[in-house]
Amino acid sequence: MKGISKKFSLLIVAEEETEAIQPVAQNQISAADEILKFKKLLDDGILTKEEFDAKKK
Repeated sequence: MKGISKKFSLLIVAEEETEAIQPVAQNQISAADEILKFKKLLDDGILTKEEFDAKKK
C-alpha cells in the first residue's frame, strides 16, 4: 500500500508543478499579443513612437 501512496503523492506534485508553469506561458503569449497590437497601432499612425515604447515596458 505504501507504493501506491508514494505514486499518488508524486502524481499530485507533478500536477501542481505543471499548473504553476502554465500561467507563465499564457502570460508571455498575452504580452507578445499586446505588443503586436500596439505595433499595429503605431504602424497605423494611431500611436506615436514614444507611446509605443512606453506600452512595451
